[in-house]
Amino acid sequence: MLLAFKGKLKEVSGGFALVVLIAISSNFLSNQYNAPVILFALLIGIAFNFLNNEKNCKAGIEFASGTILRMGVALLGLKLTLSEIESIGYLPVIALIILVILTFGFGTLLSYIFGRKLAFGLLAGGSVAICGASAALAIASVLPFNKNRTKDVLFVVIGVTILSTISMIIYPILFKSLGMNEIESGYLIGATIHDIAQVVGAGYSISEESGIIATLIKMIRVTLLPIVMILVMYTLPGSQNSKVTLPWFISLFIFFAVIRNIFYLPEFFISYINEISIWFIIIAISALGIKTNLYEFSKVTPSQRYTNAGGYQGHCFNYEPLNDAIKGNIPQYEDPELGDLFISTWVNINGRGAYNRRHTHSDGINLLSGVYYVTVPKNSGSIVFFDPKQPIFHSMADMRYYGQHKLHNYTIPAKENRLLYFPCWLEHEVERNDTDEDRISISFNLIRKKDVERYQEILSFS
Repeated sequence: MLLAFKGKLKEVSGGFALVVLIAISSNFLSNQYNAPVILFALLIGIAFNFLNNEKNCKAGIEFASGTILRMGVALLGLKLTLSEIESIGYLPVIALIILVILTFGFGTLLSYIFGRKLAFGLLAGGSVAICGASAALAIASVLPFNKNRTKDVLFVVIGVTILSTISMIIYPILFKSLGMNEIESGYLIGATIHDIAQVVGAGYSISEESGIIATLIKMIRVTLLPIVMILVMYTLPGSQNSKVTLPWFISLFIFFAVIRNIFYLPEFFISYINEISIWFIIIAISALGIKTNLYEFSKVTPSQRYTNAGGYQGHCFNYEPLNDAIKGNIPQYEDPELGDLFISTWVNINGRGAYNRRHTHSDGINLLSGVYYVTVPKNSGSIVFFDPKQPIFHSMADMRYYGQHKLHNYTIPAKENRLLYFPCWLEHEVERNDTDEDRISISFNLIRKKDVERYQEILSFS
């Protein structure tokens, strides 16, 4: 056990030492220039982003931005008194709960309007409404399984982190310029900023009272997370079962708050704990700065409900003559192991400038995918398949035979009345239509009839 502890200590020591050094430097600069220490911690941390993925630093940075932050937040409970709670009132708390519900619902609505999947809307809406990255990971754990889930979670986590960081810098300046008092500023910060780290950072950059109020309001939002997870779990078909619990640091925060208001605690003790808590938060913000990479945000996109960019993609339909023609060209169709097949078909119409993004049809249910070309004007775009192997796995013989440029992709020209099959896992895209005429095709997936219900659930919610 002692050896394991020493191993863990050695693992986190490098990155943690870096974060502590940034925190100390930030505090020094804050005292010299009379500027928010949180802002210095964030900006200096961003300058060291290149060390975020270093083997000797990563574990310590994660420890500081996770465990240390949560401990700092939990210790804030010892500063919370009944007078601070009463200063907020009941109506603002009710308003907060209503705002959380509206934010969650609005996120879901926007996902539909912008052609995203419902699950992505629930993920993004819940993350913004509750507690940013932590809520995104928690909600993702109960959403129906989907191959793009990791991509969606990454997009949401990066998005809320970047926006929270910007808000942490701007909101204190904005609220002061609007003449808001400490309670009003703390309430709005706690009610609107996504991640707990940035809430604490923004609140304490105004004043200690604003920081306490912002933290309390944020805690109320976080306590709604289990309710949101349960709603998702029991309303979406195909949702995963997951253990729903209150985060440990929230439980500690409540426990410390109760202790603070029931028992007498010496003022020097409260002051000492408060100092520790603030240093924990500065260290955590420094680590958060190191983890912030604005460039990475530009490279991540959420999954689409439809792959068309600028074109039309219809809903699934059933056309027996087409289905019979497709089945008739499958040699293994009569294989008893496959069972009876169901064919899901949909129409793609690409006008001038429209194309289909790079994607696959693999979701664990599809057996085979394909496309039938109805109308294909000249220069309206071909289908491009991407080699699943990395260049390093190709032999010299491959390169001599295919040519270096063909190892990455392979283009098959679209022709009217052509029926094309391909593995559902194979990545592909459709080139841009550069004509004034519509390019019309019918895409399809083959699945077992016993999986139809599950397939429909995936289409609706994933």
